[in-house]
Amino acid sequence: MSSNTNNQNHKYHFVPANLEINRLNAVLTGRPGAEIITHKVLNFYTLIVKKLINNIVFDDGRSKSKGKWVFINRSERRTLLGEDYHEIIKSLVAANYLESDEKWKYNKSGIGNHTKKYALPKWMLKGDKMFKQVKISNQRVIQNMIANFNRLRYKKSNQDVWREEMIRSSYRIMLHDTDACRKAVQKHLDKVNSSNRRFKLKLSASDVVEIFNNSALDQANIDLFGKRVHTKITNMPKKIRKFLYFDNRIGEKLKCVDIVNSQPVFMSIATPAILQQFTPELVEAAPIVSKYQNHLDVLNFQKECADGTIYETIIEYFSAKGIQITRDQAKPVAYTGFFGNYLPYELGKLKSEHKKLAYQFLKEEYNGMYKMFREMKMGMWAENVSSKKDYANNCMLAQRLESQIFYTVIVPAVWNAGYRDFSTIHDSIICCDSDCAGIKAVMMAEFQRLNISLKLSVSC
Repeated sequence: MSSNTNNQNHKYHFVPANLEINRLNAVLTGRPGAEIITHKVLNFYTLIVKKLINNIVFDDGRSKSKGKWVFINRSERRTLLGEDYHEIIKSLVAANYLESDEKWKYNKSGIGNHTKKYALPKWMLKGDKMFKQVKISNQRVIQNMIANFNRLRYKKSNQDVWREEMIRSSYRIMLHDTDACRKAVQKHLDKVNSSNRRFKLKLSASDVVEIFNNSALDQANIDLFGKRVHTKITNMPKKIRKFLYFDNRIGEKLKCVDIVNSQPVFMSIATPAILQQFTPELVEAAPIVSKYQNHLDVLNFQKECADGTIYETIIEYFSAKGIQITRDQAKPVAYTGFFGNYLPYELGKLKSEHKKLAYQFLKEEYNGMYKMFREMKMGMWAENVSSKKDYANNCMLAQRLESQIFYTVIVPAVWNAGYRDFSTIHDSIICCDSDCAGIKAVMMAEFQRLNISLKLSVSC
C-alpha cells in the first residue's frame, strides 16, 4: 500500500559534539574502536539529543520539561541498548559519560525502574556546538534496533493499516533548509532560550533542520487514550510548519485542511448511532447521550458547532460581562469548560477565575451539555481506568470519535481518491497545496455521507 518507505537519507546518529568514539569504546570494552556496543550507545545519545530538541523546540509550548533532563522509559532503554542495558548505563554513569537522576526512583513514575531521567554531562556540551553527525553502522543488529525503536510506541496499540500509513507518510516530510526557514527556527529558538534560564540549547537553526531531516530515530506514537497518531510534526509550531515539504515534491508548500471548531464539533456529533459505529467500546457513553440529545440547548450547541460560531458565542458571553477576548483566547475557555474537572467548581474550592468563568459559561448557555458532560465525568468508564481521571471521560470520547472517523473513513477515502502525499495532524490533513482543494472536497463528501454538519478550512 505504501507509496514510499522511510527516507533513505536518514543515516546518521546525532551525538554530543565533544564525544570521542574511541574513548567511548574504551569505556565500554577496555579497548579503542567502534564495536556494536558503542553503536548501541550512540543510538542512546541520539535519543537524548532528539528528546532535548523535541521537548524544547518542537513542543509548541506544551512540554513540562525545560531543563537538561529527559525521560527515557525501560522499553526504550532495552530496545536501543539490549537486554544488558542496566550494566551499560551503569558503566556510562560511572565514567561520567551519562548523568542519572537517582532521586527519580522515589517518584511514582520512576517506581519499578520503568522510567528514568537522564542528562548529558557538562563536559560533553562545552563549546559552541551541541552535537555532531556520526554515520550509522549498516550492521543488521543496529538497523533492526533502530527499526524496532521507531515502531516501539505503536506496535502494541490497536493500530490499523491507515494509522501506520500516515506514520509512514510523516517520515517523508522534511524541513526546507532555506534562509526563511532558518530565520523562523532561530526566532523560535531565541524565544525558547530567553524564557529558559536553567538550560539553554546551544543550537543553530541549521542544526535543528539537520536533525529533523536526517535522524534515523523517528519515533511515532498511537496513544491508548484517544487512539490518536503523534508524529514528529504533530506539535510543531505553525510558524515553522509552513516550511515543510514532501521529499518527492520539494517545490510544493504544504497546507492543512482543518475542521473548524474541531473539539466542540466532535462532542456535538455524539449520537447513539455515531457512538455505536465508531466508539462501541465506550459503552457507558450512549445511554447518557440518549438522555440529553433532544434538549433544546444541546440542539443549539450542535447547530453552533456545525455553523462554526461556537467560539463567537463565547466571545459574546465574555463581552457581556465586560471582558474582551479574542477567538484564540476563546478556544481554551471552551476546552476548559468541556474537558475540565467540575468537582472543585461545584464544591466551591476552585481558585482559578478563568476556570470558573469557563464552567459558568457552559452551565448558563448550554445547561443540557453541562449536565451531559457532568454525568460522563462522574462515571467510571472501563476504557479510562488507567488514567485515574474520570473527569476526562468525555475528552476520551471526543478524541476517539475524531481519530476513528479519520482513520476508518476520511484517510481511506482520500487515499482511494488517488492522493498519496498526505499525512494527519489529529483533526486535519496536511498535504501539498495543489492537492488541497481536491482533498477538502473528498473530506466534505464523507462527512456529509455520515450526516455530520461542519465546516472545513485551509491553513498553512
